[in-house]
Amino acid sequence: ESQADFLLIEGETVSAVGPTEEMKAYLGDEVRTVELGDCVALPGLMDSHVHLVQTGLSCLNVDLTTAKDKDHALSLLAEEVATNPELVCGFGFDESAWLDGELLTLPELDSVSRTIPIFVSRRDSHLFVANTPAVKKFAGALEGESLNDENTRLGIFPGELGYRLQREVFLLISEERKEEGVRLACERALRRGITAIQAMEGGKFFGEGNIKLIQRLSPALPQEIIVFPQITDCDTVERMGLPRIGGCIMVDGSIGARTAALYKPYSDQ
Repeated sequence: ESQADFLLIEGETVSAVGPTEEMKAYLGDEVRTVELGDCVALPGLMDSHVHLVQTGLSCLNVDLTTAKDKDHALSLLAEEVATNPELVCGFGFDESAWLDGELLTLPELDSVSRTIPIFVSRRDSHLFVANTPAVKKFAGALEGESLNDENTRLGIFPGELGYRLQREVFLLISEERKEEGVRLACERALRRGITAIQAMEGGKFFGEGNIKLIQRLSPALPQEIIVFPQITDCDTVERMGLPRIGGCIMVDGSIGARTAALYKPYSDQ
């Protein structure tokens, strides 16, 4: 049946479900009863595509998903700059929801700070914007690249260039900070009914350390964490004690970031 009045759990197993009249057979002094009232109990959800360390860091840094427009986004970053003298990261802006529909740019981020590196990610994580101090600090990630096109002059880095910058940013963040972010992300996921997470970690743009971090934290996290190392070196994966590989297949893209493949050029390019 698709619905039931009671649910019996023994250990980690659902051992019985059924109508109210059948429930009486299971009641006893050793059985703890929880009345749900008008609530409905559903099976836990599995999120099958999560970069858990990255998600955790986005929970700890400036949340730009709430930005109503470009000025609002800049003001949120300015608030963080006032308390964070080292590195400011923002996640989740979406210029397509703003009235002017224009991306943030390097000069605009420079107006927030010309001394503190600022690095922000678009909502799809396919495009990143940096200010002058950030571009200088992470210049090693851009070595060998021609930076004379209009995008890079404006501090806009789509696709692989942006991922390379992001990797350098993440390398600066302490293990303790990453742990804090992962725990927070899992707590938020649990409140939304997510009881299992397929975590795609490591690989070219994130590093092997993220895989080990999730492995170490998993026993204490509230969800079942199924780690998919984003590498094809099966010997390394076996040494880690993991039975699988997997992750993003880098053939997708984002319309907003102009990284999605089209048969014809984008109308604004």
